[in-house]
Amino acid sequence: MFFIVIMCITVKSSILNGKVEKLFNDFVYKMEFEFESNNVRYYSKKGEYIDTITIRKNPNSDIYDLPILGKKGDIFCIPISNVNVMPFSSEFISYMFGGHAGIVLDDNKLIETSGLNEKNNNCVSVSNNYLMVDSRLVIGLRASNAQDKLDDLCNYALDLVGKPYNSTFIFNRSNSYYCTDFVSRVYEHSNIKLDNTNLYTSVQELITSNELKITFIKYQKDNISYVYYLK
Repeated sequence: MFFIVIMCITVKSSILNGKVEKLFNDFVYKMEFEFESNNVRYYSKKGEYIDTITIRKNPNSDIYDLPILGKKGDIFCIPISNVNVMPFSSEFISYMFGGHAGIVLDDNKLIETSGLNEKNNNCVSVSNNYLMVDSRLVIGLRASNAQDKLDDLCNYALDLVGKPYNSTFIFNRSNSYYCTDFVSRVYEHSNIKLDNTNLYTSVQELITSNELKITFIKYQKDNISYVYYLK
């Protein structure tokens, strides 16, 4: 039975990873180069389905120096895991479940939960928006039908600050959260269902959700950052 479950999860992950790759390529290849500033290359395309900006001017710097990725209520996904407890563990977790996810707040903040914080501090918490300086691939998502629910959605997320991280994932879900689970349950509170399996929520499942659209992609290669965004 255990091996059947693992096989089903592996097949599901393979299908979703293929969809993520296609969405990534479709989004990036439609972009046109704007210009380069401070080792960041910007590519953009006028948004076809959103009426608000994708990246915001940082009040402490020029937008093309260190912009703020995402707007209030957006979901950010990091497909690459940085868990390196044993050889190839990062690659395995990335392929099967992805890396990390959270929600963008106002005031250049993020709300998220992680099992990699300091001991006894693994809980839902608010942090500074580090997406622009994270070296991993970051994908921004937006639910077009959530724009009138953002205040309620983000207020509910803030009510969960301090709730413990759920290291058992599919168990003990009544009052604890892992990162993608936190995102999907916050959205579900506003009647937007992102999790189609009711078993676990992966980063890949968020990226390929029919309720969400990609608004930006950022990654680094050879010390150059590439930002693709709708404007």
